[in-house]
Amino acid sequence: MKYRKNNERMMDMSSKRKWAFVKLGAFIVVVVLLVAGGRILVLRKKQRLTKAPVAKFAEKSVDTVRAVRGDLTEHHDYLAWIEPIRTSQISARVTAHITQILHEEGDQVKKGERLVLLDDRDMRDAIAIAKAQIGQAQAELEVNETLLKSLRKTTAYWQAEAQRDSKLAAKGAIPEAQAQATLEKYNVALGKERSAEQRSQVIRQQILTLKVRIKELETRLSYYTITAPFNGTVSARMVDPGDLAVPGKPLLTLEDTSAIKLAFDIPQVDLSFIKVGMAGSFSYEGKTYQAKISRIYPKLNQAHMVRAEALLPATLNSRLPLGAYVTCSVNFVTLKNKVLIPIRALIDMHDQYYVFVVEHGTLKRHGVQVLGTACDKVAVRGIDSGAEVVVHSFLGWANLSDGLKVETR
Repeated sequence: MKYRKNNERMMDMSSKRKWAFVKLGAFIVVVVLLVAGGRILVLRKKQRLTKAPVAKFAEKSVDTVRAVRGDLTEHHDYLAWIEPIRTSQISARVTAHITQILHEEGDQVKKGERLVLLDDRDMRDAIAIAKAQIGQAQAELEVNETLLKSLRKTTAYWQAEAQRDSKLAAKGAIPEAQAQATLEKYNVALGKERSAEQRSQVIRQQILTLKVRIKELETRLSYYTITAPFNGTVSARMVDPGDLAVPGKPLLTLEDTSAIKLAFDIPQVDLSFIKVGMAGSFSYEGKTYQAKISRIYPKLNQAHMVRAEALLPATLNSRLPLGAYVTCSVNFVTLKNKVLIPIRALIDMHDQYYVFVVEHGTLKRHGVQVLGTACDKVAVRGIDSGAEVVVHSFLGWANLSDGLKVETR
């Protein structure tokens, strides 16, 4: 009985082992089939990829333009403004209160026309006093001149008497003492005459001094009436009646609008290029006008700049408003028949300039000499007209190098 049971157990274990081997074999067959199938698929895919056309791409794509030959006018732009031909800040030459302002802003005035009146009462009183002193001196002179005439007659009488008594005393007809007494009377009369003459000279000098004084006062009196130095328009009024006017304090602004000019400041670095007579242009409301520099001031201002002016034709007076700001372009020099490229094609490396030229699909770096610039154009020497130069791209110059294969767009 025991033997049978053992035999059955051994048969069951043998049967289980067989099934395990069958399952393992089936698994191995499935894996082999899957690997073989995958291998076949990979080979077929490789065959398809090998037969497919291969796309060829350039390493870089660049934008290029052709260098051209032409003329380049180098110019600089300056911020300019429209001014009247003359502007004057009207101020007083004396210190006094303002009594009357005779013109308002916008009034047209003629040369010599009165603009502002100052309180001149003290000056008029001083003139009146000086004139009164002249009258008094003239009266004194008249009295002294009458006295002088009388003294001259007296002197002449005693001179004749002294001469007569001197002759008689010499002959012994009269005593010598009598002749000396007559001579003494002559000397006294002569002294009075000379004293009267000196008095008249003093009075005349006093009158002359007073007349000079009056002229000075009358000249100063004219300062109390402020007049227009030229024909023009009152553009600004800074004071009111009753205000105190002092020398240097502006009262009114007077502008001569018979002509206008363009004014702008030149940086110190440009002074060697700017000359009187240079041509320029400016635009206003879409229209371009021509101008020539007519004046350059000799002194730098506080901003280390020099003022320049260009006189404009009288025909523009009604077209251009005073105070308008415009951009003035001054032509420095015109370069004739030069190779021109865009400024975006220029590479600046430590004060050395280069450009990339595409030659047969390859970049070639060429050193160039910059002859001049104007807006977005550069005149260069070192490449030929027609060369295909690379312009600056979004990626920048760092991604380009000499000998690089490129594709142009």
